[in-house]
Amino acid sequence: MDGTEPLSDQFPVINGIAMGVKQEGEMEMDIEVKCHHCDEEYSIEVSVEGYEKWENGELIQNALPELSSGERELLISGTCDDCWDEMFPD
Repeated sequence: MDGTEPLSDQFPVINGIAMGVKQEGEMEMDIEVKCHHCDEEYSIEVSVEGYEKWENGELIQNALPELSSGERELLISGTCDDCWDEMFPD
């Protein structure tokens, strides 16, 4: 694998999330998520430490503060920012 394949072809998929760890200083992983509404695929880079904190019950905004609110919502509900805005306009 040279890194050009989709994450789901490179790493195991667990609950719709392709798990892969990059070995660059702080342990990070890319999470591949498909929006449940538009089927668009997104890749979100998170720290392994922050992801584990979230999985163990810490609020996502505290565990992964580097993510935008849209990225956090995509991880929580599987809804991308555009679809969220369509469902809940201002």
